[in-house]
Amino acid sequence: MESVFNARLQTICVRMDGMDNALLIRKAEMDRRLDGLNQLREDVIRDRDMFLRRDTYESKHEALAVWIKSIDSSLQEAKTRTSDRLTRVETSIFIWGGVITVITLTVQLIFHFLDKGVK
Repeated sequence: MESVFNARLQTICVRMDGMDNALLIRKAEMDRRLDGLNQLREDVIRDRDMFLRRDTYESKHEALAVWIKSIDSSLQEAKTRTSDRLTRVETSIFIWGGVITVITLTVQLIFHFLDKGVK
């Protein structure tokens, strides 16, 4: 009877050792999985920190849009002023060109008639 008891005790001890080994293996596997999840969480947090929040983006985008509109209007005003200046300069050049042409023709006519009158 004692040998049967010892055999069962040994069987139970072997099973308990096997269960202990299985628990250690499961614990190691669970630790490995949890480490992987912690690493994934750190990656997600790092990635999330690289992006702007939507409300921050929209407020900055609106400010940028206002700035672009002000630059656009400034450029349009400068273009209009430049165009007006060019038009005035071109008009002045044409007027002065016409005045010089008329004066030159008048002087030539005067010299032409004076030259005929002298002969």
